[in-house]
Amino acid sequence: MKVSILFALLAATLFVVLARPFIDKGGVWSDEAIHGQLAVELLAGEQSEALHMRWGMKDTYQGAIKSFILCIPFRLFGISADTMRWTTVALGAVTVFAAALLAGNLYGPILGLYLGLLLAVDPALIGAMASRLQQGPRTRP
Repeated sequence: MKVSILFALLAATLFVVLARPFIDKGGVWSDEAIHGQLAVELLAGEQSEALHMRWGMKDTYQGAIKSFILCIPFRLFGISADTMRWTTVALGAVTVFAAALLAGNLYGPILGLYLGLLLAVDPALIGAMASRLQQGPRTRP
């Protein structure tokens, strides 16, 4: 169990190190602007139809979820692009850690380490920091 935790921490740390260059990209991307603005409105106590209708996001679930998640770091660390990006990196690191720990507990620490490292260097997971992949699936009305 302790070895699995150590290996899972190692994999999550590697993920953060690899994702770090994407934090300093500058500016606010379109999806960050959407989620960030909705989170700011939620923090201000404004609850409107914008959660469902903003910028063609009708009938999607991901806008509201990411906006609600961003409320906590915005309250703790301030409203900025860095706060939004570090939140995404932190959620990715938690995902890598949890998957590696689960695999380590179920199938042994070596397989847990292998899965954790595989996820930590997965271009799709790392690329989510710099692409539209982090928006999640969309549905058509």
